[in-house]
Amino acid sequence: MKGFLKFLPVIGWMWWFAEYVFLKRNWDSDVPVLKKSLERLKDFPIPFFLGIFPEGTRFTEAKHLNSLEFTRSRGLPELQHHLFPRTKGVAITLKYLKDVGKFQ
Repeated sequence: MKGFLKFLPVIGWMWWFAEYVFLKRNWDSDVPVLKKSLERLKDFPIPFFLGIFPEGTRFTEAKHLNSLEFTRSRGLPELQHHLFPRTKGVAITLKYLKDVGKFQ
């Protein structure tokens, strides 16, 4: 969740007490928070569901050019009407939880 949402009266506080992960959308500051949260889940004593809420962003010409530069530098398909998705958060989550529970 976006970090500032924990300050919302009632619902934000419920999320905070439920141990939702609040991120700042800055990879360098979010990695330690994400790793710490995922470490706690490795030995969680009861089965759980993990919800990942990818969020969109406004499509602008500058962001589209940045996305095209990113895809070209890595030999990925160029999207004309969308921004290329970034998957670092999902990748680190799967890495940490790959041996947890059974996937059906």
